[in-house]
Amino acid sequence: MAPSITSRDVQLKDFRRVRTGSRYVIEDVDATMERAAHALRAWEGRGAPTLMASMSTAPGGKDILTADRLLNTLFDDLWMPFRTGYSQEEVDEYLDEVTEALKDWESGAPR
Repeated sequence: MAPSITSRDVQLKDFRRVRTGSRYVIEDVDATMERAAHALRAWEGRGAPTLMASMSTAPGGKDILTADRLLNTLFDDLWMPFRTGYSQEEVDEYLDEVTEALKDWESGAPR
């Protein structure tokens, strides 16, 4: 059974944009989502992410994203009044699901 979140799901995910309350910088979240999609795509293609990371790096010169790295990713809070950002709650909840999908692939859980 494949994890419930796919690289395509991550690519198509559209977070709610808010102008007040707790929110993240859009560009920071988008960069992490790109790395997450890249990592899931590697697993879905049955490629070994560590091997792929040695052949080409993800954006920012960092190697491929793992569940542990995603879990420890911190985004800056957007405190500028009325500047649009992504809803923190929505981003955090979705990235928890993506982390679980990566953990499933990394653990070799039956698919």
